[in-house]
Amino acid sequence: MNLRLIMTAVCLFGCGSLFAESKVLFKSDFEQDNPLKGFVCSRDTGITPPDAAFGMLGSETVDGKINHFYRGLSAPFGVSVILEHPYKVCDNTVTIEIKVRVRGNGDCNFCMIDLSSLESPKFPYQFSAGKSSGFGAGGYRHANTCNNIYYYKNTKKPVTFTDNTSPLPDNDWHEWKLVYNNVDSTLVLYLDNATTPLWIQKEVKLGGVEFNSLWLSGSQFGSDYDDIIVSVVEKDAAK
Repeated sequence: MNLRLIMTAVCLFGCGSLFAESKVLFKSDFEQDNPLKGFVCSRDTGITPPDAAFGMLGSETVDGKINHFYRGLSAPFGVSVILEHPYKVCDNTVTIEIKVRVRGNGDCNFCMIDLSSLESPKFPYQFSAGKSSGFGAGGYRHANTCNNIYYYKNTKKPVTFTDNTSPLPDNDWHEWKLVYNNVDSTLVLYLDNATTPLWIQKEVKLGGVEFNSLWLSGSQFGSDYDDIIVSVVEKDAAK
């Protein structure tokens, strides 16, 4: 067997099995019974589900069926929920991904997601106390620096990246896919079905961080979230 065939065999049977299947850390489409159980607001920490003044279960008819979603109603009071499977970044970590559908109701309604080491929400943001680590994305319809991706590690001031482009170009639903790559130290945001990232942030190093909760922002007329999946891909330690 020549060298080319040998390398092909390695790629097919070695590289192809290098990574294990994705493991889901948290998932919700808000269709289950009591879908806001476990969600806690930074205004009334410890109370679940959150007070309806700060967050509520929304609904709408889509193709003749009722679809439910979470609506955050009061900025800057966000809500957080503990991950079903907390996860610590290690040498085997390849990627951590947050996939979520978002919608801002109105020109100034802000959507923001944050994967945090905290177990309860802080006011006004998860990094405000300066004793936590995490990463996230936020934005609304207008082009400015409020539209960004960011990370933080035991600091009150996250490191942000933006070119001011809006990740919420209209009042319709849009999918955000935010991917932290532990191998090449990048944070990337994809919008809808795009294969080209909207933003790429480099030199993002979150080794050793244990992620415990997902945080969602609210806004005056409603920031909507649906079909949330937080997942991780690891190297297959057996290979």
